[in-house]
Amino acid sequence: MSNKIRLSSNAFIEALLTVPAEDWYRNWPADRTIMLSMTSKKIRNIINKMCIPAIVHWKWKFWSDPNNGSGSKGDSGASLNKTGSTTEVKLNFIMTSLQLQCNLYLYKITTLVLRRCDIQIIVKKLAKVLRKCPMLEKLDLQRNKINTEGAVLIANSLKRCPKLLHLDLYINKIGDKGAIKITKLLKLKYCPHLSYLNLSFNMIYDKGIKKITEVIIKSSNQSLNDIELCHNRITEDGVINLMEMLKKCPNIKYLNFYYNTIEQYKAENIAQRYNIDLHSLYKLRKHSYP
Repeated sequence: MSNKIRLSSNAFIEALLTVPAEDWYRNWPADRTIMLSMTSKKIRNIINKMCIPAIVHWKWKFWSDPNNGSGSKGDSGASLNKTGSTTEVKLNFIMTSLQLQCNLYLYKITTLVLRRCDIQIIVKKLAKVLRKCPMLEKLDLQRNKINTEGAVLIANSLKRCPKLLHLDLYINKIGDKGAIKITKLLKLKYCPHLSYLNLSFNMIYDKGIKKITEVIIKSSNQSLNDIELCHNRITEDGVINLMEMLKKCPNIKYLNFYYNTIEQYKAENIAQRYNIDLHSLYKLRKHSYP
C-alpha cells in the first residue's frame, strides 16, 4: 500500500497557511523534500517561506580548527589533519557548502562575511555563489588579496544583487580598474540601494579616482552616503575630483581619504575652496547596515 498523500491544490495551500512563518525553520526537517510540478503561483509563494534568511559569517577561529574543511583525503587515504588541512581545502569546503545551499534554495543569504580567507585562490567559485544570492544585503571581503581580476569577477556577479547595501573590500589591491568596475554597481539598474562602499588600501590612483567620481555622479544614486578611500595613492588632482563629486552628490555624508599621498593641510585647503569641512566628513558615525 502506498504511503503517498495526495492533496488537491486548495487543500495544500490551506495546510501551508496554517504554519506560522517563524515556525518554518523549527518544524521543517532538513532531510524532507517537497517535489512540486505545475504548481500555482500562490503555492510557490508559500513554499518560498522555507527559504530562511541566512547570515553567513566565517570567523577567524574557523581556520585554526582542524575539523573544518578536513574532509579531503591525503596520500594515505586518511582525512587531512591539523597540519595538512590547507587554506585551499578549507576554502573549497566553504564554497561547496555555499553552493549546495544556493542550489537547493535552502537559504536566502543576506549577509556574507569572509575576512582574511585568501579568497583569491577560489574567487571564481565565490563569483558563482554570488550570482545565486539575489537577497544579499551585505558583503564583507576584507583582507583577501582579491586583486583586479577578482574584483571584476565579483562586480559582474553582484549585478544580480539589487538589494545590496554594504560592500567592504578593504585591503585587496584591486587597483584603478577593479575599483572603477566595482563603483559601476552604483548604477540604478544594478545596486540602487548601495549605501556603504569601502575601497581603502586598494592602490587607487588619481586616474582611478577621476573615473570613480564620474561614475558616482552619473549614477544618480541617492542611497550612497558613506565612502572609505583611505591609504590609497590620491594626490591633489584626486582630492579636487572628490570635492567636485561632493558638491554634486549631497547625499554623501561621510568620506574618508586619510593617509593618501597628499599632506592633510593641502587637502583641507582644497576642501575650503569648495566650502567643504573635511572634519565633518571624517566624523564618527554609527552604521545601520546588516
